[in-house]
Amino acid sequence: MLNKLTRTPFLQFFSMLPVLVFMIVVLAMEIIFLFIGPLNGAPYVPSKKEKIQKMIEIAELKTGERILDLGSGAGQILIAAAQKGCSGVGYEINPFLVWFSRLKIKHLKLQDKLKIYRQNIKKADIGEVDVVFIYLLPGLVEKIKGKLSEELKNDARIICNTFPIKGWVPEKESDKIFTYRIKK
Repeated sequence: MLNKLTRTPFLQFFSMLPVLVFMIVVLAMEIIFLFIGPLNGAPYVPSKKEKIQKMIEIAELKTGERILDLGSGAGQILIAAAQKGCSGVGYEINPFLVWFSRLKIKHLKLQDKLKIYRQNIKKADIGEVDVVFIYLLPGLVEKIKGKLSEELKNDARIICNTFPIKGWVPEKESDKIFTYRIKK
């Protein structure tokens, strides 16, 4: 008799209720955080794998270099760079993406090489890096270009995906990837 009751659609629904509530909460949080990104400068738009590989190639990363990803999203560029022997830091404002990228980094056992911080990139510490990856809207890039030129060390490379830095002349340009070098 009890077995027959547990098979009714009504009881099956209630047995799945905690899972459904969890999924609704996660979905609601992601919808809310989708609006946080644009309010703080950029929505989350992941780079395609081919584009990430091209950016890594163009950056000419060397083992041991320290990289920075401003608006690190789900951490794809950081992970690709770590697999080339680099260490790095990512700054991301979306708490869901921070959590997700940290989870991926832990799963891949790269937590000794990579760190993700939930912080506004305008307040980020960017001084001691060799390469900076940027995939941000032009308006936000305009707001941080002074910070880049003032705080990055001499010869640091900046790799911009899709959007060039207004007023700066790229050292290289290929497939809408713009490379700059800080000269002091």
